[in-house]
Amino acid sequence: MNNEPLKKDDEVVMHTCSEAEHYKGQIWTCKGDEFTSSSGSQVVFLEGFSGYFLVKYLQYVNLTPLTNKVELLEESLKMYKDENETYETSTHIDDFMYELCPNEKDEIPLLIKVHGVEHSLGITEKDARSFNHIYQMQQTVK
Repeated sequence: MNNEPLKKDDEVVMHTCSEAEHYKGQIWTCKGDEFTSSSGSQVVFLEGFSGYFLVKYLQYVNLTPLTNKVELLEESLKMYKDENETYETSTHIDDFMYELCPNEKDEIPLLIKVHGVEHSLGITEKDARSFNHIYQMQQTVK
């Protein structure tokens, strides 16, 4: 709760009065600083409201933390979408296996999983060893 006097641009909601029922949950912005009326009551002018309003029926609202959380959430969502689009348009090898048992063409059968789908092909032993080395290096970077 804010015990400070209301200032220009502070945001407030009405409570425990008939206007609060009518404007339920509406956030008002103070036109100026809180002041003492001729009757001795603490009052403030609100943007869009005719006349001044008794401060004792207003609750200060601090929307900054919520705004910051929304901005962080939007930023995280954008980053996730960007990463997902990059992932969708690139090839990521989930896993691959080979055995040093050349087939009749002197190729080594190679099994690769890309986006969860298995693909097989035959490569030479030299290519397989190079590919395995590159794959192992990439795994240590992750």
